[in-house]
Amino acid sequence: MEGTRSHFKQYLGANLIAAGINNAFSSIKNHITGVFQAGVEYNKQIESMRIGLDNFTNGNKELSNQFTDIIQKNHEASGYSLSTLA
Repeated sequence: MEGTRSHFKQYLGANLIAAGINNAFSSIKNHITGVFQAGVEYNKQIESMRIGLDNFTNGNKELSNQFTDIIQKNHEASGYSLSTLA
């Protein structure tokens, strides 16, 4: 009987450790996925903003890029969304 309890404790401990490791990896994966999704969304916003600025400046790429740089710097400094600043 004592041997059975010992094996059960070992199995339970190993199972708890494995579950903890699995949860940690799942959490890391979810965070990394979130970061990539945020990056994709940011790139979509930048591209949309560039198209709008290109139209606004009548195709003047230099002026459009200057506006884009100013908006991106303000976005990074203030934390406001790109759509708010554009």
